[in-house]
Amino acid sequence: MKLKFLCLCLFIYSLYQSGYCQANKFVIDELKLSLYYLSDTSTEKDVTFLDDDLIKLNHEKITDGTIFYKDYANVRIGNKYGFIDKRGNVKLFPDYAAVMWTDGPLGVALKNDKIGYVDREGNVKVSMQYNMGTFFYNHLAVVRKDSTYSLLSENGQSLLSSDKLIFPPGITPLITFLSDTGIGMMSENKSVVIEPIYRYLIGAENGLIKAVNRNKTYGSLDATGNVIIPFEYENIKIARSGELIPAKKNGKWGYINIKNEMVINFIYDEAYFFSEGLAAVVVQKKTGFIDKNGKFVIEPQYDFSFNFGSNYSFNGGISPVFINKKWGFIDKKGTVLITPSYDYVTGFNKEKAIVGINKKYGIIDKRGNTLIPLVNDKIQRSENGIFKVVNGKDKWPEDNGMENLEAINLYKTLMYLYKN
Repeated sequence: MKLKFLCLCLFIYSLYQSGYCQANKFVIDELKLSLYYLSDTSTEKDVTFLDDDLIKLNHEKITDGTIFYKDYANVRIGNKYGFIDKRGNVKLFPDYAAVMWTDGPLGVALKNDKIGYVDREGNVKVSMQYNMGTFFYNHLAVVRKDSTYSLLSENGQSLLSSDKLIFPPGITPLITFLSDTGIGMMSENKSVVIEPIYRYLIGAENGLIKAVNRNKTYGSLDATGNVIIPFEYENIKIARSGELIPAKKNGKWGYINIKNEMVINFIYDEAYFFSEGLAAVVVQKKTGFIDKNGKFVIEPQYDFSFNFGSNYSFNGGISPVFINKKWGFIDKKGTVLITPSYDYVTGFNKEKAIVGINKKYGIIDKRGNTLIPLVNDKIQRSENGIFKVVNGKDKWPEDNGMENLEAINLYKTLMYLYKN
């Protein structure tokens, strides 16, 4: 039944990957983590949580867990699920077959093959009656009972129902729904705001909705359905509010603003978001950094890495770079601060970065000093700065930025369970 519990999550992820879902990256990452977390209780791993000073939080062995969502992380000890707080206190809920939270007050719980929602004390707030359910986002969740999907409030009230798949609101307050004609969005009172004529809709931080029409061209809408950026691009990346928007036209990338004015010519093979005034662009398979006038500040000299393109981003004046199949770090003048020698890196956050060699991971500081040796099977960092360190392999490929969810062999099985 735990597989059924995960099916809706995976289905949403697969729709997102194929362009059929409104969701943001945070939501998708959490769904992926949910799959790994709940999938395999036969493998006993050793999970350690470290605060920003790298001091261990948990005082008992934890056999699996997620990253922290604000003040809590989900944990499993043996076959019992619960959570750990930032002080290292663990609370388990043996009355449930599984229970899991993200950053909302209610968690998804499984009991007697039914899904419901509980608070942090384990009290049932939405009764155990559903076949499947998502987490609460913006105080709303989607559940399925038999063949009917419903949008629930946190008090368990059904706000709308449909025989078609619907999604809880993400960044925008609108509810995405599927129809026979495509994807659209509606308000909580069931008023259709965006007609279901699109192949793809996804909300962004600046209030725009990235959209793909039936002709597979890209543009953007606002929350009332008005076209803001016309559908004349082969791809766009909706940036943060006030930033330039990477867009692709005639096979090349450039940058436009919110008024659809070209700011930087379409001359690049790939283009990424601006960070601290610079953006990584690719020319003839080499990556460099330009300013907002399109002038190269750091000439193209680094290798292009499709899987880790977003790593080319400055944080605190430092960016990872990839050359000769290894990652290192430079400053905004292009000076090498840490020699490229790693197979995997994250950007620096509060003076620390996660690095990996031969799928073993550790933590370094900005001078390249090793703070945590590269002996661990997985390390992740939460938004609040707490690290999750894992030793012990899953039966599935671990996702440490090195693997793709579609490679998991159980994908077809989960999809079969969803359809049946």
